[in-house]
Amino acid sequence: MEVDKDCATLEKLFDDRVVAVGECGLEFTDEVSETEKKEQVELFRKQILMSQKVNRPLIIHSRQASDEMLEILSEYENLSGVIHCYSGGKKRIKKYLDLPGIWYFGIDGNLTYEIGLEEVVKNIPKDRLVLETDCPYLTPIPFRGEKNYPEYIKYVYQKVSEVWQMSLETTEKIIDDNAKRLFKLV
Repeated sequence: MEVDKDCATLEKLFDDRVVAVGECGLEFTDEVSETEKKEQVELFRKQILMSQKVNRPLIIHSRQASDEMLEILSEYENLSGVIHCYSGGKKRIKKYLDLPGIWYFGIDGNLTYEIGLEEVVKNIPKDRLVLETDCPYLTPIPFRGEKNYPEYIKYVYQKVSEVWQMSLETTEKIIDDNAKRLFKLV
């Protein structure tokens, strides 16, 4: 099978510079057929096994597939990773935290403008939050509508510090320490 060959090729690329497997996961938008969904699940399961084999966390993409993602991840032990651009709402935070392994929640520039996302951030344990740029998308205010750049992450940090009602320095330390633990950089 071509997927198996591709995964084997990818595994050979892992060295000390590679900190994660991903972005991988499921995208179940309306345009995706049932056959394509099954193919995505099969490939994702192979990527999970690769993550276990190379002992690296997963960077999870889950678009309109939160329940399916939770179901799949619950079947595996010894996983860790980040739910990239977390969009599962408050009700799924505990479900992700209850999964085997250690899961982090990635929050992006949409925190600066998306109604309801502040409440989600308030419900994510502080030791499980990481920030992402998702460059070139999800550009934070004051640059919304323009191309995103990594240096704009400071606006997401500022927003989290407001939501947490903490100093920016303390917020940065907590989130940076989370990223170091997630990617085994300490």
